This record gives sequence, structure tokens and C-alpha cells, in this order.
Amino acid sequence: MITIVLICSILGGSDLDWPFFIRGDADRNLKVNISDAVLILGHLMGEGEIPCLNAADVNDDNRVNITDPIYLLNYLFMSGRPPKMPFPGAGMDPTDDEGMGQCYEYGAGE
Repeated sequence: MITIVLICSILGGSDLDWPFFIRGDADRNLKVNISDAVLILGHLMGEGEIPCLNAADVNDDNRVNITDPIYLLNYLFMSGRPPKMPFPGAGMDPTDDEGMGQCYEYGAGE
């Protein structure tokens, strides 16, 4: 992750302009924590958009639903399985998530 941030700094921007993301980092602040689960829950209840749906698809089942914040909270507080790749650092999605879109301009935060 440090390498990616360094490369972006050298190239003149803090945003990643290719489809890199951290699975579970729904708020794009380069950290995975409880605020991401809260944002995903809000999105599911119609309270705002998530700019990178792949990041919110914590269990990588090609859809964002109630299992994603539960999976994330289980990891954070119950020693559950970590989010699927790319995690814990930013990377490209190793699976074909048709319909999820790409995560350009990742890392800007909201």
C-alpha cells in the first residue's frame, strides 16, 4: 500500500486513477474500520451512494447486501475471516465482478 501511495504522490495526485481498491474500505480513506460497515448499512437503507461498490462487496459475492457489513464487523470485532482480496492493501479485483463497475479515483475519501 505504501508503494501505491508513493507512486501516486510522484505522479502528482493522491487519487489512484486505475481500478485499485481495498476490499472493505467503502469510504475510500485507505483504512478498513467500523465507519465502512456503517456506510454500507446506510447505503443499503437508501442513505447515500458508495463510489466503489467492489470495495463494499466485502465477501466478494458480486453484490452489496446485508452480509457485507456483517462480514466486515465479524472480521473487525470477532476475529472472523478477513475481507476477500484485494485486502489488506490496495489492488485490482482478482475476480470478474460483472456489473460492479470499476473503482477509479480511489483513495480520495469523502
